[in-house]
Amino acid sequence: MVNYTILAREDENVPAFFEPILESENYIVYKNQLPLPFVRSASSAYSEESLAGAPGDPPGARHADGCGFEKSRNAGSATASA
Repeated sequence: MVNYTILAREDENVPAFFEPILESENYIVYKNQLPLPFVRSASSAYSEESLAGAPGDPPGARHADGCGFEKSRNAGSATASA
């Protein structure tokens, strides 16, 4: 997710939906008018143990099904699904 970008004044490769908000002699700052959400809520949470032996999953697979997240055993980190 990118909210702002700075381009040289002569650079015409401005991303879609970015509008100029600040200018100097050599640069223009653009702001994204349609930013994507930073996070997405989930309806379920999965543990590695609950996914073990699931149909179609290889042994030891570490993923969620796209509507939740998996809690890792590594220092309490979590992996969000896309």
